[in-house]
Amino acid sequence: MRLLQLQYFLDVAATQNISQSARNLHLTQPSLSRSIHELEQELGISLFTRNGRSLKINAAGSQLAQVVQTSLTTLQQGINELQQTKQEQAQIVTLRLESSTTLIPGLLTYLQQVVPQVTIHLVQHGPETNQLLPYDWEFSTQARKGQENQLLLEEEIYFAFSTEKLAVTLADKKSLTAAELVQFPLIATEPNPLRDLVLHTLRTQQGALQPEFTTGDRATILGMVRAGVGYCYLPSLSWPDLDLQGIKLYSLTPQPLTRKIYLSRPLTTIPTAQTQAVAQGIHQYFAQLQK
Repeated sequence: MRLLQLQYFLDVAATQNISQSARNLHLTQPSLSRSIHELEQELGISLFTRNGRSLKINAAGSQLAQVVQTSLTTLQQGINELQQTKQEQAQIVTLRLESSTTLIPGLLTYLQQVVPQVTIHLVQHGPETNQLLPYDWEFSTQARKGQENQLLLEEEIYFAFSTEKLAVTLADKKSLTAAELVQFPLIATEPNPLRDLVLHTLRTQQGALQPEFTTGDRATILGMVRAGVGYCYLPSLSWPDLDLQGIKLYSLTPQPLTRKIYLSRPLTTIPTAQTQAVAQGIHQYFAQLQK
């Protein structure tokens, strides 16, 4: 029993005329008659009373016609709802983040201006997140294997000290070695890729190092630095709108510490006009940061 066969049956049930239905369905009369006959054979019951070339739907045919019409109406409603869902989902672009960042509010505001027709959905990459949760683009500090990786930003990581509480040995310097840095307490963010990069770099150059204080609030970190509690690391571009009054920034020497931020797309996803428009908006936003 085929869906098309049932649609043919409904037309014949309505016209009770093979010739008329054949014209309606753009079929030959023999092929339409054969389709109705095969349906009756499969069901094991006649659906029409025949008298020569004329036919009239019988009780069994009327019962089947009612069931088929209800079923096809329900099916069409389901298809319509599925198409509506597809259209709605096409306007949603999901961005995955390694960790929270102060860039996000500004980026979202910018995307609302350049792609107002698209709804941005954010998910955060982490142990609590379903790793199979689909996404369109991901912000990452590492180029992802098996993905399309677009470089958004390369920035230097500075080390911040209080200008008022600055050690005399640091006053005239513009850059510091890892050995000089580890003499002071490190105020660190909560675990994230940036913290991992900084600690790995300093430990590689100088050995054991543990943060003295940890907090997720950047304003608190800078407040502690101003008070002379210790020093912190600070990305040059991706922590915008920070109050750096009373703060002196140093580069790491002999090699400045830098990190890259990528926009990555799973190769298993198919780019759409919406996802491409969002990616273009993201690149424009990051380009403005670097001016």
